[in-house]
Amino acid sequence: MKKLIIPILLIIIILEGYFLISSKNSEKNIPSREIRIGYTYFHNPDQINFKKVITDFKNQNDVDFIESIFWGAETISNPNVNVKFPDVHLFINSPRQGTLILNARVWFNNEGAILATSADVNWHKVYFRKINKLESDYFKKVINFKQKSVK
Repeated sequence: MKKLIIPILLIIIILEGYFLISSKNSEKNIPSREIRIGYTYFHNPDQINFKKVITDFKNQNDVDFIESIFWGAETISNPNVNVKFPDVHLFINSPRQGTLILNARVWFNNEGAILATSADVNWHKVYFRKINKLESDYFKKVINFKQKSVK
């Protein structure tokens, strides 16, 4: 009986090590940041059609740029925008953690862009920021901005 216990324990230790290492490696295949770019569906403003996904695996610089413009943008109040119809919806997620980091809406204008985030799901309490034309133009390039909403 003692001869049987030692091989079973060795097999269990080896299998535990294998599963521990493989679970750590599988996390490396999941991006830590993902930015989803979407457009409001014309006939249903509650529907968003996602046209582009940017991850830190493939485009670390683009992810860093987009995050930095949101965190560094100047706070403003009462811009002239329709909160229900942004030019772009932007979600920053952490697939590795399974969490939504930022839900934002963007409106482009001649001076740059207006960025909005909300404290609630229904977008009743909205916080606005603005970015300049140079940042806005680069942002449009990164997300392959299309002028019209999806119909």
